[in-house]
Amino acid sequence: MAPFTPKEIPDELIDQLLAGREGPEAITGPDGLLKQLTRRVVERAVSAELTDHLGYELGEEPPEGEPKSPQWLDVEDADHRPRAG
Repeated sequence: MAPFTPKEIPDELIDQLLAGREGPEAITGPDGLLKQLTRRVVERAVSAELTDHLGYELGEEPPEGEPKSPQWLDVEDADHRPRAG
């Protein structure tokens, strides 16, 4: 895997994000820009991680041979004793 090289965020993009937002509340408040950006970045990262883990995009059909629904452990039948090491 190639090392991560951070990219500079262009001033034009910052200007677009800040357009129409006035005062600190619009940037750092409970529904401000920082909270919105954080939520969107985390959602994207989790989605990408899930796609990588599953091997297909959310909403797509699983590859042939993959289960179409989660496989759940039936805890009523599970053996709860510790396993011998």
